[in-house]
Amino acid sequence: MEDTETSLLQEREQRANHSSTLAQAVIIGGGLLACGLVGLALFAIRRDFAGRTRAERALRDARDRLELRVRQRTAELEKAGETKARLASIIESSDDAIASKNLDGIITSWNRGAERLFGYSAQEAVGQPMAMLIPPERASEEPTILAGIARGETTDHFETVRVGKDGHKIDVSVSISPLRDSQGRITGASKIARDITDRKLAQVKVQAQLARLHLLHQITRAIAERQDIQSIFQVVIRTLEEQLPVDFCCICLYDPAEKCLIVTSVGLHSEALSLELAMTAQARVEIDHNGLSHCVNGRLVYEPDITQVPFPFPQRLARGALSSMVAAPLLVESKVFGVLIAARQQAHSFSSGECEFLKQASEHVALAAHQAQLYSALQQAYDDLRQTQKAVMQQERLLALGQMASGIAHDINNAISPVALYTESLLEREPGLSPGARGQLETIQRAIEDVAQTVARMREFYRPREPQLTLAPVDLNAIVQQVVDLTRARWSDMAQQRGIAIAMRTELAPDLPAIMGADNEIREALTNLIFNAVDAMPNGGPLTLRTRVAQQTGSRAEEGAVRRFVQVEV
Repeated sequence: MEDTETSLLQEREQRANHSSTLAQAVIIGGGLLACGLVGLALFAIRRDFAGRTRAERALRDARDRLELRVRQRTAELEKAGETKARLASIIESSDDAIASKNLDGIITSWNRGAERLFGYSAQEAVGQPMAMLIPPERASEEPTILAGIARGETTDHFETVRVGKDGHKIDVSVSISPLRDSQGRITGASKIARDITDRKLAQVKVQAQLARLHLLHQITRAIAERQDIQSIFQVVIRTLEEQLPVDFCCICLYDPAEKCLIVTSVGLHSEALSLELAMTAQARVEIDHNGLSHCVNGRLVYEPDITQVPFPFPQRLARGALSSMVAAPLLVESKVFGVLIAARQQAHSFSSGECEFLKQASEHVALAAHQAQLYSALQQAYDDLRQTQKAVMQQERLLALGQMASGIAHDINNAISPVALYTESLLEREPGLSPGARGQLETIQRAIEDVAQTVARMREFYRPREPQLTLAPVDLNAIVQQVVDLTRARWSDMAQQRGIAIAMRTELAPDLPAIMGADNEIREALTNLIFNAVDAMPNGGPLTLRTRVAQQTGSRAEEGAVRRFVQVEV
């Protein structure tokens, strides 16, 4: 028991010692811990103070940055506001129509330029469909434009036609761009429309001017290929009728002595109307009483409404349903020699460009016609020169022939002189000649006289002079009988030697009057006719010489008179 108690006491003492040791250790550890905690607290306080200082500094920096950002943002907003105001001012003051619309095509904005261009105020336009500006024939354009906007497409300078509030159509050039929100989604479109009516009109005028220049070139080329006035006038009139075009066209030449215009050429398409208006070729148009004096003085005359012009010529055109007229002078070297007249059924139908074109065309026509006249005069001079050259050459040939004929005449005279002398001697010194022999000698004598006169004419080739013919009354029946006797050897003796029988017949009018003429030339002409007839009768046959009195009536006779003459037929 005691051992147990001793053990317990020892154990209790050991525990007490252990507890005391443990308590000391705890106290020492607690002190150390307290010191560590105090140090840690002091370190934490110091650290917290430094961090707080840095935080305050960072806070101040952040506040400064924020204030700077606020100031910058405020400046940006102010600048954006100014830009927006400036853009709004630009949009409002723009001459172009600027509008916006949503994806349904409803107008959401409308500037003053749009008001001026289309006539709708902003209050009238906003909220209305953009389609109200599109003419019916272009209704398909708006769906196509909206579909393109939905796809994000941009349309630049699309030329089209729109309708204003008053219903008139306007040529415009349109540029369309999609509008996006802050998230990039397409919400509508902005549209800029520019009036291009003046440009379109200018294009039309330029095209018309080019067409007129081309037409003038055609006319110039066509008339350059012609050398006579009539064909030049016709090609010009036909071209103007078909390609300018006009409803009536003609060219008149000016007669200053009569103070009138004479219609020279009328267009093919104008012929029917020219008959109705009595404006066919060679018709006269008076100058003084028709208001055309300015034209013949070299100035173009344009009457936009001839129904209001109180002159006979314009009124004549008006009766043919024509309402406007241009008269262009054909002027060469400051002198008017003609007038080009063009007319249309519609009043006020000739533009200033067309009037200028007709003036230019008339100048080309006048120049070409003048050149044609010069060419004709030159051709006539050339023909005259050629005829003169021919005459000179002929004269030279005749001179050569005359020289030769002079020699021949001399030889013939030498040859027939003895025959003439012996014939004359026999007729004068042989009174006992039988009538037949005397008649034959007289025939020989007449033949010699004819030969002598022929020889005398041959001499005229060499010494040309005015023929000295002495006309005397001639009994044509007696001449015929003399020619029959003179040519008997040819148609009778020589023909019979060739086995040809020619029966000479004469049918002489008993009441044939005497005519004035040269008997030797008539004998020579009849002799040649008989010789030609014999040559044309290789088989023989009858050869008749007939004389008669004939008379002439008709176009060749003077009106109301009958001409009588003597006729010889072989």
